Amino acid sequence: MIEITYLREMERVQILPGEVQDVIKYILEILDSQYGANREKYTDNDGYVVVVENIEDFKEIHKKINIDINDVIVEYVDKILCADGKVYTNSLVLCNNDYYSSIEKIKIKSKNREEARFTLYKDTFKMERQFISRSLDMTEKQLLERR
Repeated sequence: MIEITYLREMERVQILPGEVQDVIKYILEILDSQYGANREKYTDNDGYVVVVENIEDFKEIHKKINIDINDVIVEYVDKILCADGKVYTNSLVLCNNDYYSSIEKIKIKSKNREEARFTLYKDTFKMERQFISRSLDMTEKQLLERR
């Protein structure tokens, strides 16, 4: 298992295919910029990358951070196809509660209409609220009619 918390630790993943390194670098750039390059991996709950290489690694993760791989809710999974034919996955697992969500009505100027959007808020280490909006592809009226 490889655990990497900061961008400055990228040398620890040099054995991995370039496509996987690129994904890890992108994630660490976000984590360092949003939570700081000196955060504590297990105490600050501000994100790190774990490369799981076998079933024993899953058991170790469960011991360290009490995440049961049989019950965990994965936010998303991306497939990473490598030039050497290997396939990796990139999965986001939230281990704390610094996210919250809501459904909001937003005026879309380019479409000159309002639509309902699922909105995710994330508190950054700078105590700023980051706004992440996802379209529900429906109007507020359609959303309310689904009740």
